[in-house]
Amino acid sequence: MPSHLQQSVPFFHDTVRLLSCESPARNWRRELLSCSVQELAGDAKKRSRTIAMAREIVGNLLLYLLHGNWSGSMVFCPQ
Repeated sequence: MPSHLQQSVPFFHDTVRLLSCESPARNWRRELLSCSVQELAGDAKKRSRTIAMAREIVGNLLLYLLHGNWSGSMVFCPQ
């Protein structure tokens, strides 16, 4: 059984936490910034996928046109 002195001293986890030095406005700005950064990262991923897909399409089109030029069956021949 704990002594009288041990019973009167609260455990560390039972002590009241000190309030954060940050104001609610600062927390709100931090959350907003965090959301903005996450949104920008998502937009960057979408943009890079779109660019990669466009490069693949253009590359395939060039291969098709070059192959058509070599085989003599051009789809479009400007004169």
